[in-house]
Amino acid sequence: MMLNSDLKDPREQGRALGRQRNIKRATRLADALRSTIDDIRRDGATSYHQIAAELNRRGVRAPRGGQWFPIQVRRIVQRINTSQTA
Repeated sequence: MMLNSDLKDPREQGRALGRQRNIKRATRLADALRSTIDDIRRDGATSYHQIAAELNRRGVRAPRGGQWFPIQVRRIVQRINTSQTA
């Protein structure tokens, strides 16, 4: 894992490592949920609210273990769309 050589402060290096770790974790989650979200959309869900409700109904746990909210779905969908174009 490469760090920016301009980051001399150990705290900044730690923050940079933390950001990289969080991005990787979020990307793995988005990849894992891609097919589930695609299925939900095929079943007719068109809004983030509907997708969140269906994830909750199916018992899919949100990243921190609780229920899904539309903003979380939006972020996951954006990450999926970004990874498809990359």
